[in-house]
Amino acid sequence: MNDVDHAVMLPVAGIVEAGDVLVADAESTGSLRRASMAADPAVIVVAAGLSGGGRAAVITSGVVICKVDASYGSIRPGDLLAASPTPGHAMKHSDALAGTILGKALERLDDGAGLMKILLTVR
Repeated sequence: MNDVDHAVMLPVAGIVEAGDVLVADAESTGSLRRASMAADPAVIVVAAGLSGGGRAAVITSGVVICKVDASYGSIRPGDLLAASPTPGHAMKHSDALAGTILGKALERLDDGAGLMKILLTVR
């Protein structure tokens, strides 16, 4: 799915799947967890693979496959994406503040949840 050859192994809390949006875990210093808050300013990376042994392969930049949820608004190529309240997903967020932006959509999703290519540019 994601380019695991360019992934970095980082500690994670809980179960993480490929495509999950991850944030810094406030409960466990140095660890990541699945995002579950809209426009979470702790957004960091997208998981490239399943977690194991408390670590997961993550992608920090570039084009990645990401879980997205269009329940909060249809997603079009070029839309800004931020963490979604749907655990591990991104959503369209036109009013995202600096520090909450995960990246830009490269594909379209009209409704529901799914996977799509995004340009990961956390800022």
